Amino acid sequence: MRLRSLVAQDEALFCSLYCDRDTMRFVGPPLSPQAATRWFRDLLAPGGGRQPLLLAMEERTGGRLGLCGVTCWVPDARHLEVGILLLAEARARGFAREGMTALLRWLFETTAVDEIRVEFSAECAAVRRLNERIGFAPCAIGGGRAGSGRLTWSVGRASWGRVEKGDGNDGRNRSAGSSG
Repeated sequence: MRLRSLVAQDEALFCSLYCDRDTMRFVGPPLSPQAATRWFRDLLAPGGGRQPLLLAMEERTGGRLGLCGVTCWVPDARHLEVGILLLAEARARGFAREGMTALLRWLFETTAVDEIRVEFSAECAAVRRLNERIGFAPCAIGGGRAGSGRLTWSVGRASWGRVEKGDGNDGRNRSAGSSG
């Protein structure tokens, strides 16, 4: 798998993901085509990319799979939140784990971030299993907004190194906590 920055040719993929009711069912309301197009073009505009997204690609064929990235980029942040959206045909094939693992590796290698968080629907067992396998665990900020049906989990730089090396007991982040 290869991650790369979005380019103008990715507009149709971006819009198809953010406008698709099934893709967005555990994320939030789908966008209208006009809103998705406007947001995509704002992201690519000079100085407009406050939410850097990367495009996940299957390395072997170059086929596009979906998007993964940081939900809100803040330079010099001590923690960041990440997410992923995959095309229907790319789901349940291991690409989410591969893409998120590549994203976390890249963030820990290229930024000073101490903690990476995910927020996800408590109703989606598959995403919960994915996050556990990657090394996320409920974080010290409470694990989610009360009554929201959403969970917030994190993985810290130190525990991620153990997960990457295979030194963790079961791959779960037992020492995750808010650092910023």
